Amino acid sequence: MQIHNKNTTMLKSKIKILFAAAFAAIALLATSCKTEPSSWHSIQISSVTFKSSDTAPDISSTTFTVDTLNYLVYNSDSLLFSSKLTKVLPVVTCYSTPSQILINGTAWNQTDTLDLSAGTATITIIGSDNSTTCDYTLNINKHKVDPDSIVWSKYSDNFIDFTGVSDISGITANSTFYIFTKTTAGGSVYSSANGSEWTKLADYTTSINTHSINLYRTQLFTTTYSYNDAIVALSDEDNPSLYIWSSEDNTWNLIAAQIEDYVFTDILGSTNNELTLISKNSSTGLLHLVAYDGTDISINETATYETLPVYGSAKLHHDNVPYLIGGYSATSELLGTVYSSEDGDYWTNIATPKSSNPFGQRAYSAVFYLDGKIFLLGGQNANSSLDLYYSQDNGFNWTASSSNQKTFGDYATLYKATAFVSSDENIWLAGGFDANGSLNTSLWKGRINKSDFLIR
Repeated sequence: MQIHNKNTTMLKSKIKILFAAAFAAIALLATSCKTEPSSWHSIQISSVTFKSSDTAPDISSTTFTVDTLNYLVYNSDSLLFSSKLTKVLPVVTCYSTPSQILINGTAWNQTDTLDLSAGTATITIIGSDNSTTCDYTLNINKHKVDPDSIVWSKYSDNFIDFTGVSDISGITANSTFYIFTKTTAGGSVYSSANGSEWTKLADYTTSINTHSINLYRTQLFTTTYSYNDAIVALSDEDNPSLYIWSSEDNTWNLIAAQIEDYVFTDILGSTNNELTLISKNSSTGLLHLVAYDGTDISINETATYETLPVYGSAKLHHDNVPYLIGGYSATSELLGTVYSSEDGDYWTNIATPKSSNPFGQRAYSAVFYLDGKIFLLGGQNANSSLDLYYSQDNGFNWTASSSNQKTFGDYATLYKATAFVSSDENIWLAGGFDANGSLNTSLWKGRINKSDFLIR
């Protein structure tokens, strides 16, 4: 028979209890900064936000995540590249009121702005017991590359056959780019689906004013041809007629001959299945609008628009609204106007004295639409820079682009250049003349950085 000593057994039990209690206390101390505590001297951070800042306007609306397991505070959505963190004011909230907060080891009164331009900092929370501490790493993620910057590069030289070519211009129709050249024999047309590869469609003998080319946005049926977003242009002669490009037989076809006493000067655009031209009365010298509905052509003899551009405007169709930017008046005066129309009959100058128009007066500029903005580049001018300008309110106000968007070399000084934007958001610039009147035969590509960001 085995005899147990009761006192010995009780002693061992007490020792086990003491060891268990000690281990639990050590474990509690080891984890007091890793789990959400409920004690009165809690030192865990519950949230971090930022007050509004003039230098970092997006920081106050940015969500910062608090990771209490890894002692991290960070934002998933990066701040703007332009945000400056030299004077920002964080709001650090804990589960209970700390006795003190240190930033990078220095006491912080929680009211003074901080210089966090390094993008990272250590936040030290000292508990209300004045002894318990916990360190968090604050990481402020900001775009390292300016998403709005545009990288320009020469893509190719002589991307089409320039033999005998004296001028080129182009347009986008049905997601296809078209380039029309001008030669003594007439010209040629080239097409591209992506801007990088060009195919010659045909030669033609009609002498076309390539810079009168515009888009007839309609479903147009005639006895011979059917068109959808048709390309139209004026013939290059003293009394020009209206022609339409047919993809069925790859040639220009006459659709409206010149009207007596009225000379077509340019094609303004199309709205509501109707094409609008501007004409000049050879007897009175007054300007009148001409409408073509696919069958009949009519002249508005009562309304005159003396400040409408008669040639040289930068033309853009956006959301089925035509825009005419700059150009020359009937008296050959450079214009700084931005005309648009929703019905083709009434044209409004958006660039009023109340708007901002730093691009001045210019003609034959290149224009393209990208990233919710209208961009204007180059041209002929009298009193302003030919650098890149943009409008993000449909032409009302204009802003000079930052230096990291401006074009390369002397391209900004070219006039009569053509701009396209492909479906992959590449910008293509072709043609144009330099100050000496030499035709540019190279093709240039621009790429806005945000087009390559995974999160748009």
